[in-house]
Amino acid sequence: MNDENIYSTPHANLEVYSKNEVVLAGRWTRFWAALIDTILILLLFIVVQVALGVSSLLTLDQLPQASELMMSVGILLSYLLLNGYLLATSGQTIAKKMFNIRVVDYDTNQLLPFSKVFGIRYLPIFVISQIPFAGQFIGIIDSLFIFSKENRCLHDLLANTKVIKI
Repeated sequence: MNDENIYSTPHANLEVYSKNEVVLAGRWTRFWAALIDTILILLLFIVVQVALGVSSLLTLDQLPQASELMMSVGILLSYLLLNGYLLATSGQTIAKKMFNIRVVDYDTNQLLPFSKVFGIRYLPIFVISQIPFAGQFIGIIDSLFIFSKENRCLHDLLANTKVIKI
């Protein structure tokens, strides 16, 4: 027999959400943010190439091997120019700011020092991706990790970070 009183007022178990609750950014939100950031960096880099007059050499494949390294450094500097301040102050890139998401420490949900967010989260994957042949696969492997249960890429695991909604 049912112990509930059929004449009592109805009640429901409602979940109360705290303002401090952390919600992970979705896969598609992170994808679009990464795509927009990449496009912005490439646009800045192209403008710099044209301004320096090296864009015509690139189309002719006339750059020596050392210049390819300089191009990689140029892309990295473009990234820092566009996103360095935001990463240091808010844990965001331009696109992450557009989508209201940010990078935080996995355990504490606090912003990371710039040295950790850039030096551990971004730099190692970037450096490894510059290795001919094998490096090209690291980007794919890094990206595929987003399909894990916690939506964390390989670079998030390396730096012990997560991307959250704000």
